[in-house]
Amino acid sequence: MSQRAILAGRRRPPSPWLAPAVSALGFEVATTVLTDRPEDGQYHLPPGALEQVELALERADGSMLVVDGRVHVGQLADLTERLGDVTVHDRRSVVWAWLEATNPAAEARLALRQARLERRLAERAGDRSRSPARADTRVADLERQCDRVRARLEDRQRAERTRIESAHTDVDGYVVLVDEFEPAPRVHSRIVLEGRGATPSTRVETTVVTVGTHRLAMTDVPSIPWAGSVPDWFEPVVPGAIAALERADLICSSIDDLATHLAARFDADPVVVPADEADTLRATLADYFTTTVLELSFPATDSAHAAVSWLYDRGDVTAISYGDRIELSVTVPERAVDEVGRRVREVDGRLERVGAETDE
Repeated sequence: MSQRAILAGRRRPPSPWLAPAVSALGFEVATTVLTDRPEDGQYHLPPGALEQVELALERADGSMLVVDGRVHVGQLADLTERLGDVTVHDRRSVVWAWLEATNPAAEARLALRQARLERRLAERAGDRSRSPARADTRVADLERQCDRVRARLEDRQRAERTRIESAHTDVDGYVVLVDEFEPAPRVHSRIVLEGRGATPSTRVETTVVTVGTHRLAMTDVPSIPWAGSVPDWFEPVVPGAIAALERADLICSSIDDLATHLAARFDADPVVVPADEADTLRATLADYFTTTVLELSFPATDSAHAAVSWLYDRGDVTAISYGDRIELSVTVPERAVDEVGRRVREVDGRLERVGAETDE
């Protein structure tokens, strides 16, 4: 049975992705408490709304409060002291918690949040302590812990960016698959491979697939908390997603405005494909990544034969004849023409471009 959570905030309606994010953590949203009153300096939630939250937690036997807002560490400490054993998240940390199991940057960011909370609580305890020296030592230890976790976060962010930037540099195209939090199947690289939907990923994953003569890197990124923009607090915990978007030729989504927004920002082309239509996605990729037909001629040497074997792997050899020279026609990705040209010249061959076409 799912544990129960209470959502609370000052937005009407609440952020559309928040309930799905809570559900992804294995919690059932029991009640939503909304108010139009201004933010409270101490608890973020105004007093009347906080009292409703406490009552809702008691009635639902709730174990988590998720605030649809940005709760600073002082407010988090006040809510933690007031609500006792109830886990408190804001709209940022509930997403970090969903990501943390397989996402090292998100795990470190959530650990930094916890370390800052413990430091703030220790500072308050020190103010009430009869042993201020011992309390100061505890606060200093937690301050050093915050520094260590912050450094770990920065290391993991760099490592994740490097992992994405340095991988799959030999493909013919780079496609990024994005979607928002929602219960429906998403566009995912496994749709291309297996023709089925997939559950949302919590880390950046890349699969190399073949579409016609093209080898394409299909990178799936975690669900985006989307409400017209990508939140600034989301990007630092998905550095690999940003690195992938910077490499993208195509940004593909089942959400029109999400694909359009990201494509404009990262200088890519948007593609909108329903999440369960693998054939449509394959056809779209084939139309976008063009091919060209080359006529090649080689001297009949051992090195030329090796080049021909390589061409069978790199493209689609449609005709070949052997005599004093090896003559062949091959269809290759447009982006591979320079590479083919180098191989042909290395074995004293000749190349003639016949024309461009699209993969079928």
